[in-house]
Amino acid sequence: MARVVIAGAGIAGIAAAFHLARAGIDDIALVDPRPPLTVTSDKSTECYRVFWPTEPMFRLMDRSVRLLERFASETGNVFAMNRRGYLYVTADSERLADLERQADAASRFGGGPVRRHTELGTYVANPYGALDQGPTDGYDLFATTEALHDAFPLLTEEAIGGLHVRDAGWLSAQQYGMWMLDEVRGSGGRLVHGSVDGVDISGGRVAGVHVDGEHLPCDVFVNAAGPFLANVGRLVDVDLPVFSELH
Repeated sequence: MARVVIAGAGIAGIAAAFHLARAGIDDIALVDPRPPLTVTSDKSTECYRVFWPTEPMFRLMDRSVRLLERFASETGNVFAMNRRGYLYVTADSERLADLERQADAASRFGGGPVRRHTELGTYVANPYGALDQGPTDGYDLFATTEALHDAFPLLTEEAIGGLHVRDAGWLSAQQYGMWMLDEVRGSGGRLVHGSVDGVDISGGRVAGVHVDGEHLPCDVFVNAAGPFLANVGRLVDVDLPVFSELH
């Protein structure tokens, strides 16, 4: 018996289990025929950014990154999160104007100030690997070629301007996932090697699942199967219009 069964032990399934465990649910089974954090989870670019063109997406990512910061602080940054930022560079004046508009919009969403650099020596770089040193929010707009190349002298001479998004960087997604999985196990959860090949429904509710043909009673079933979401959805007669696109 498990209170919650989660199909898929990728980053989404493990994160679901982790947050359920943090909410006090201690009987969770993560089911996957493959090792955890494989298929797509180990192929991530491992990058993040709080810089999006629409406010709902901006706020979703802002909340997510604030959670990551909290967990980095809690663990001594075991998953090596940093805030080196994203640098967008262009050789097109129209594209530079577009970057400025996007930065102004993100600033209105709450992303911090837009610092416009037109002169030399006004840009402050973040120390390598640092999470909380140097500017941690806002956007540095290099509005002149001279300001851009003063800050980043190795860029091609064709680059005329750019935008440094501060609240962005990367982390070890594998280490982050394994930390969450260890926390789930420490709270009483478990990893079950196998495939969910059936779901029992009783009175309009999930009553259990079948893992490689063996019945596992449960109260809640979570579909976190990643590229196999549609396959698992069909087990409960739900048609999910999901497809995988190779990149």
